[in-house]
Amino acid sequence: MTKVEQKIEISKYKWKSTRKNPYWQEKFLVPLRPCLINNNSAYIKLLNHWWQKNSVTGEVSPLEQISTIPKWLTVLENPDGIHICTNEFKQSKNRKMKLCDRFADKYDSLFRDRMITLLFFTFTRMDFACRDIASMVDIIKKHLEALKCPVRGYLWVLEVKENEKMDTGFHLHYHVIVAIDRIYWKHIPECLKFEDQWGQITGVGFVRKGVRAYTKKYFCKSEARLLKRRSYGISQKLL
Repeated sequence: MTKVEQKIEISKYKWKSTRKNPYWQEKFLVPLRPCLINNNSAYIKLLNHWWQKNSVTGEVSPLEQISTIPKWLTVLENPDGIHICTNEFKQSKNRKMKLCDRFADKYDSLFRDRMITLLFFTFTRMDFACRDIASMVDIIKKHLEALKCPVRGYLWVLEVKENEKMDTGFHLHYHVIVAIDRIYWKHIPECLKFEDQWGQITGVGFVRKGVRAYTKKYFCKSEARLLKRRSYGISQKLL
């Protein structure tokens, strides 16, 4: 089945109903230490005080909660009258896969023809960082422009992975893949290692294999969801 046929087939599904997941309860949401998105030290101290106070009282910010199961269940019907069940976790994953396909459709052949280079960034411990992902994307673009390597396109995702060793029980980190014109560096320049700006451990390397497999391996495997936060994004233009 071609991609066009798949899109036509998917478009034939009709919405039937949406209901709340009986296993979802607000008391099971996992509180998250707020992401420090301001470099002002006084503001950071205020946020830390807020978090300590709420950890004791049990109050949780609605903007900083992790859900491990979907809240809403949706039933769709295909042309044969067969019902399928989906939820917002599956829908979010499908949207991310579509963005990965869009990115790969644009850059996979260019990458294989060695016309572009792809850089892969990882920003760890999102909830302890000094900046948000939008700021870091801007920093990446500015540093690459300074190296005469303007960004042709980028794709990012927030991965929420369960990890009992972390303070919150979850490991939150961003993956960012950036396309630039072909370069011949033997090593990544130090200026592209952004630990000072991010405030936590960062990683950067070259993408060595195909774009499509690489993006879907790292961009579509989140085990949970941070509520009321964007979990993925793509540049408006892919040049």
